[in-house]
Amino acid sequence: MNKILRKIAYMLLTFGALFIIAAISINSILKNKLEKFIQERLPENLVRSYDDITIESFGGSLLVTNASLTIKNKEDGINHTFINVEKLKISDISYWDYLLSDEIHVETISLENPKIVYYKDKLKRPKDTVRQAVARIYKPITINRVLIKNTKLAIYEKGEDSLKIYSAGFNLEMNEVKVDNETVLQKIPFEYKDFVAKSDTVFVKVSPYENLTVEDLSIENGNALFKNLKLKTKYSKKELSRIIPKERDHYDLSLEALSIDGFDFGFKQNRFFAKSEQVTL
Repeated sequence: MNKILRKIAYMLLTFGALFIIAAISINSILKNKLEKFIQERLPENLVRSYDDITIESFGGSLLVTNASLTIKNKEDGINHTFINVEKLKISDISYWDYLLSDEIHVETISLENPKIVYYKDKLKRPKDTVRQAVARIYKPITINRVLIKNTKLAIYEKGEDSLKIYSAGFNLEMNEVKVDNETVLQKIPFEYKDFVAKSDTVFVKVSPYENLTVEDLSIENGNALFKNLKLKTKYSKKELSRIIPKERDHYDLSLEALSIDGFDFGFKQNRFFAKSEQVTL
């Protein structure tokens, strides 16, 4: 009896050791393939780095910590966009779909605490009018859900008062996201079914003289709600008259809430559009 128990224990330990070795080997292979993809598939004007990549092959998950991406102009090499993500996690990757079907299927992609800084005046658009793909996609990618949590966004333009747009505490959830060789050529390089967006703070410089602020923003099911909206002239009436010789309206507008029903936006023939069915103050 003791011999049988010892044999069973030995077999279980051997199986466990082989399982661990196999898992470590597969994780290492997948990690090397991912690092190769990052190095070879992304365009040269995208400078990327990260602290570590952790892969759990049997669970189908991947974690990248402290990932950063710097985008620079192809012609002069000037950096214009900086993106840092504390944690990027991909959960439930379907290896079955990857191996047997012609697509890559992912359950969830989440980005925690992203920080995005974009210098609008430093971007130099290429002279070639033919739009280039963001990255080479060999198989279509479908993602059930994309979560972007607690984002900080800052967009700057040329000049002393350079902050154009700022947002803090921005959260976004998109469902049924698809990326393929056709979508990567679009202004928005992916397609999605619907989304929910929320933000704690929004600042927009609408002109050299006026600023717009919103304390709470939410967009869901095609309806947008802005709370504590304020449109104010940066200068006093007297100072504004001194700065510009022509007469100009002086704004000091405050709204507790502004709702927009049937809200939609996007690009059509490379032109941005925004529309709504009803606006309520």
